[in-house]
Amino acid sequence: MSGSPMSLWATSDSSVKGSLEIAEYLNCSTLDSKKLKICMKTKSIYDIMDAVNATGSAPYSADIVKFSPRADGDFFPRKLDDLIKESPKKPTLMGLAQKESAFFVIQGNCETLVAHIISPAKFDHFAASDIIKVIDEVFAPEEFFGDETKDAREDLYEHFVWRKHPNPNDTKFYLEMYTEHRVVRAEVLSTRREEKRGRK
Repeated sequence: MSGSPMSLWATSDSSVKGSLEIAEYLNCSTLDSKKLKICMKTKSIYDIMDAVNATGSAPYSADIVKFSPRADGDFFPRKLDDLIKESPKKPTLMGLAQKESAFFVIQGNCETLVAHIISPAKFDHFAASDIIKVIDEVFAPEEFFGDETKDAREDLYEHFVWRKHPNPNDTKFYLEMYTEHRVVRAEVLSTRREEKRGRK
C-alpha cells in the first residue's frame, strides 16, 4: 500500500463532489443515489472518462486526489480509525520516500491524479515566491486554518522556504522543497504545534 488511510486525500469526501459533477455532465439525476447508480451503469467507460476529462480529473487543492476511497458506512461499517483500534495488531513495515512526489509534480506523471505539476519550462525560474504562493493558496488557505492561518503559513515558510536561509532564486533547492512539502506538510505542522505547546 502507498500512504496512510488517514491521509486527507485518502479518506475525504472529494469523491462525492467529483461523482456528482460527472453525473450531471452525463445527464444522470443527482437527487436520488439509487437512480444515479442505475443511470451511471448505462454509460460506457468512454462516456465516463470523457466526463472526467471535461469536469477536471484532479483538484488544485491539498486534497490532491479527486476520486478516492470513501468510508460511507457500506463496505466499512464504521470510521476507519475506530476499525483500526478494534482490529488485531499485526507487524507492520513502514518507510518514507522523501522525494516520492517528484514522480507526480516534477516528472509530470499521472496528470489525471495531480494538478500541481510544474512544467519543464518553469524549472529554471522556480523560486521561493512560487513555494510561498502554493502554501498560501493550496496548503494553508484561510478557509481551512481560520484564526491559525498566519501561524500555519509561518511554520511552512520556515521549513520549506527559509530553512538554511538559501538564495530565494535557488531553483534546485526550491524544486526539491516543492516535492517534499507535498509529502510532509501535515507532519511538519503537527510537530511544530506540539513543540510550541511544549514551550508554553
